[in-house]
Amino acid sequence: MSKKIVNPLLIAAAIAVNVVPGVGQLASIGLLSTTATTVIGTVTALGVSAALSTVAGVAGLGPKSPKATLSQLDRLSASINPSASRKFVFGRGPFGSDIRYVEPSGTDQEYVDYIIACAAHRVESIDELWIDDLLAWTPGTGPQGKYAGYLTVTPVLEGNALNTVPINGGLKWGSTRRLTGCAYIHVRIKRTGNSKKAESPFVSGLSSRLTIVGNGAPVYDPRFDSTVPGGSGSQRANDQSTWAFTASGLGQGRNLALQTLTYQLGWRINGKLSVGPGTPPQRINLASYITAANLCDEDILRADGSTEKRYTGAGVFGEDMEPAAVLDAQCTACNGAIRDAGGKLELIVRHNDLADVAVDLTDDDILGPGTWEPVEDLEQTYNVVRGRYVDPSANSLYQLVDYPEVRIAANDGVDRVLPLDLPLIDGVARAQRIAKQVLQRRQYRGKFSAEFGARAWNAKVGDIVRVTLSAAGWVNKPFRVEAQLISITGSCPMVLREESSEIYRWEQDDRAGVEAAPPTRYDPTNAPYIRALYDGSVEYSDGTKIEDLKPAEAGATAGMTDAEAAALAALDADTAAALAAIAAAEAVIADLEDQAAALVDSIDGIAADIIAQGGEINALETTTAAQGALIATNALTISNVAGDVATLTTKVVAGAQLLKNGSFENGFVDWSAWGNGGTWQTGSGAPWGSIAFLPTPP
Repeated sequence: MSKKIVNPLLIAAAIAVNVVPGVGQLASIGLLSTTATTVIGTVTALGVSAALSTVAGVAGLGPKSPKATLSQLDRLSASINPSASRKFVFGRGPFGSDIRYVEPSGTDQEYVDYIIACAAHRVESIDELWIDDLLAWTPGTGPQGKYAGYLTVTPVLEGNALNTVPINGGLKWGSTRRLTGCAYIHVRIKRTGNSKKAESPFVSGLSSRLTIVGNGAPVYDPRFDSTVPGGSGSQRANDQSTWAFTASGLGQGRNLALQTLTYQLGWRINGKLSVGPGTPPQRINLASYITAANLCDEDILRADGSTEKRYTGAGVFGEDMEPAAVLDAQCTACNGAIRDAGGKLELIVRHNDLADVAVDLTDDDILGPGTWEPVEDLEQTYNVVRGRYVDPSANSLYQLVDYPEVRIAANDGVDRVLPLDLPLIDGVARAQRIAKQVLQRRQYRGKFSAEFGARAWNAKVGDIVRVTLSAAGWVNKPFRVEAQLISITGSCPMVLREESSEIYRWEQDDRAGVEAAPPTRYDPTNAPYIRALYDGSVEYSDGTKIEDLKPAEAGATAGMTDAEAAALAALDADTAAALAAIAAAEAVIADLEDQAAALVDSIDGIAADIIAQGGEINALETTTAAQGALIATNALTISNVAGDVATLTTKVVAGAQLLKNGSFENGFVDWSAWGNGGTWQTGSGAPWGSIAFLPTPP
């Protein structure tokens, strides 16, 4: 007879907490279940649960891991590539170095001229030219060191008809070669020495490792635009001539939020889009970028006592890059996210805004079954973050180098590394601060998915909401809206990610250590049928609630009527019966679990016996095979002996016949009786004695 093993409600990998508003917690007991995967109950609009499940799997406010782009890497080396893409350059750092034109001249090509494109837009300044690892030129000092007398550099911040650079009289590269709207430099080198004993540093030509450093594109800052709520000034989103790299003492050109906004708007040359997606300003929530820019500009205290802006950076993006990849890199560098808010794109920079709650949600706001996933898959449980940032020092000269890894202890002792390159970040403290926030956020991975009522529409993606859910024991638990869906019923299906103030310990300085989040534990006392015994939701048929029958004091019965005393006794009996039933059920469950464990042990023992007997059978089969071989050998021997006996008998009989017939000489013809007369012998008179015996007379 088979036995069904019943397990109590346990926390596995996720808890599907179901609440049926209007029916009461006690009535939702049958909906409570556990699951190891995302489970969202069917809601009124067909497909909402499936869509929520999909969105929950792909949506996220966590930073992705951007890769260093080819444009970002190639900017440190000059190359002749006719198909090189246009470059959009932000912040202070290396520009593009695409050689667009080369013209040698003089005896034995003594001089060589180069036109090197830096950016497909106007730039603020071109300040340095490094050749290999040496500073070769600045606007103030001109050529330096060994390059003096052999190098000429002409920077052009925005090409036009008035600043063309004619080469060798302009026969080939002249006034019609303008690179209109683009930034470039003209480099002229001398390949021969200035004296008989001198040698030019360019005897082998121009080195391929060129680093052109300056301030990149001007950016649009809505804080200085009076047409934007909260802004004041003359800058306009649709007039890039009003944009600036620096205004009112602020280095807007290095502000990552403003770089993101400027990239989305794009840069135009003579009214034609040159680089960037070219998103119309009316499709962008410009006011949100005021908040984001202010957050990026806040001063952050460093461990050494100095301060720095929270999020600044620099980068080069080619027009061959997908806009989504560019925005991912920019958002990761400022710990931000692009979201669609009311049909407009806006940027949020993550910070401790837990006090700014969009809406408080309770049991009554949840319209159907929901899912609480406290943890992610094991392979996504990272405990180490490591990667690279851009080191602007003269030693590294804008190469990507490792920042100190950030780690916490792994729960199972196995390190799982999250690669996080930060190719737009040029400060090690800033890189650490981002990496630590990313790792700290990974410690709070709980995700709650459900269909909420219309009040939930007060929150947008990225907003903070607080959830009070009795079945889970939550009271104003903070979440951030990770995804929303539009339902034909007017409900608001949402995916919420848990939040904690611990995540933002790193946004203010670079001293605190990353700490693991406290584990999420399942409390069985929050089960609806348990809570119903204590919160007064159970009523008798006449409407009397349990708390109305509770005595004012322990053992107090004074003033009770007989009916009240009987009701109290009945309540005590019901409670005792319920507790006894629970204890009995737990005992049955424990007994069944013991039986199951014993059955498993018995099965293991039987399996071991079978394995052992299988070995004995194999040994017996081997012995039997050996005995069979021995029997076969003996049979062959017996057969050989029988053959020998037959041969011997034949020889004896044949010999006797010869003797009988007198075929032998030397006196073998005489036969006489021998012994008791039953045997005959011959040749007894011969010198050698009897020769043959016969059983019958011859």
